[in-house]
Formats: sequence, structure tokens, C-alpha cells
Amino acid sequence: KEKNRTLTSTDLKHAARSLTEQQRFALKTYARDISLNMEAPVTVALGRNGTAEEALAFPTFGYVAEDLGNPPAAEHRGCDCRDDCRTNPTCRCVVRNGQRSPYLADGTLDLERTNVYECGDGCACADGCTLAQSQRSLQVPVRLAFLEKKGWGVLYDGQTIMKRGAFLCCYVGEVITEAEYEAREAAKRRAGDETTYAIVIEGRGREGKGGGGGGGDGGRFVIDSRYVGNVSRLMNHSCDANLVLRKIYTGKKYPSLAFFAAHDILPNEELTWHYTKGQADKKGTGRGIKCNCGAGAKCKGFL
Repeated sequence: KEKNRTLTSTDLKHAARSLTEQQRFALKTYARDISLNMEAPVTVALGRNGTAEEALAFPTFGYVAEDLGNPPAAEHRGCDCRDDCRTNPTCRCVVRNGQRSPYLADGTLDLERTNVYECGDGCACADGCTLAQSQRSLQVPVRLAFLEKKGWGVLYDGQTIMKRGAFLCCYVGEVITEAEYEAREAAKRRAGDETTYAIVIEGRGREGKGGGGGGGDGGRFVIDSRYVGNVSRLMNHSCDANLVLRKIYTGKKYPSLAFFAAHDILPNEELTWHYTKGQADKKGTGRGIKCNCGAGAKCKGFL
């Protein structure tokens, strides 16, 4: 528990006074990529001098590039393609998408699709299949920065425009049952902690005839990134978000949740999503929390 709590500015000021040069070097090295080479670089703007004293309330959590504690895979027969699945109308995974790939020739998603079926472990196609965009983890550089009124936020750190429909990353964390999550929430509330980093998703049972989308016996799961997660854990809400969330089915017992660009995103633009809009709702919102998204007239005022 101690190693997973969020550091306060007081903690860091005390730490800064006692840091050795070696420790300062280690901090700056970590700030160059908190993903530790698991994904594209996730850098941290520590401040003018890059010291611990300036790293206000830096969040601490275990960085992972994919979910932990995956439930057993659902019954799923993958494709047996040897060529490009996206352009193969007989590919089983393309058929599941209504006979047409959800991805365009440039790899971006057709944003009209809210449920996407991708090739997965049960498929014979090669690594790098164009019908498996969301399984490549974070591929674009991002930067963490401490933002006024918001705390830590995530900025796009690329040199070119991120195109509309481009994949960013998945929301990852511990995959637990809803009952386990409710027990965690009850313990947090007793401790006076109202924060949450979890999304509840519907599981899936056996796929219907023809791969129609799954039965209703799959149960519900929760992706909880309180203790482990990736950069998506730090992305802020916006009432005018530039990312959208889509469900991705690959044959697992539950869908992955993937972020795609809602429109072209410029370098240095903050990456945001709407916590209570789309295919999955951020658990615990809707309690009258004041919104500081800065979306002007589009801001609803409260979450």
C-alpha cells in the first residue's frame, strides 16, 4: 500500500533536500520514459530544473502495457488467413465486422464503428496484421505535464498531426470481477477516498452463430488502474474530448477498450476523453464533481 500511494509536494520537497546526485540522475532518467521502454516514450516535464522538488504530487503506480489478470478466453475460432486480413472479404474476422474491415487503408479507424472485431491469438495471420491495430500498444510519443487546475495531464508529443481515427492506446489495468471491485470501493469510501480509476465492462459468453457478438452469460468485469496501468490512467476528462473510446473484441472473455483520435490532433495538444460518454462509463462519476476541462461553452460545469 505504501509504495502505491500518491506522493505529495511535501514528500517531494523533503526528498529533494536529501537526494544524492545518483538519485537525481535516476529520477531524471525515469522522467525520460516512465513506461521503461514498454511502449513509445512517456516523458515527464518535471520543471525548469528537473528536480524532485518541482514534481508536484507525481502519481505512483506500476506501469504495464497490457491488462493483468485476464479472465479465461471465450470460445473463439480465429481466421486462417495468410495474406492481409483487412482486404480479404472471406476472413472470419472481417466477416464479424459485417463483411468490411473497420480500418481504412492508412490504418485509421472508421469512427462510425462502435464495436470492432480484431484478429487475436486464435488467428493464423502474422504479427503486424492490419486488422489488429489496437494490440500494438502505445506507438506515439506523449508527455506528462502538470496543468493548472487539472494536475497531471497527457500531451501529444509527436512532430506531425495525429490523424482522425488513429489508435493511441488501450485503457489497461487489473481485470477483476465486479464483486471484487465493489469490495475495494467500499474499503476506499470507509477511508474517505472518493477517487476512482476503474471502468465496468460487459463480458461476453460464447459467440452466437456466425460470430454475431456474444451471448449474455459473460458476466461483468472491471478494469481497475488504481495500482497498475498505462498512460491512459492519467488522461483527463473533457466535455469536448479529442479521443473516443471503442470496444475491441479479440476472443477474450471481455472486450478491450481502445482510444482513437476523434479528430486531427496537433502536437502539444492535451489528450482527453469524456469520462461518462461512449461505450463504457467511468465508474464513480456523476457525483457533482466540478469540471475544470476548459472547454468553454461546451463544458457542462460538472461531471
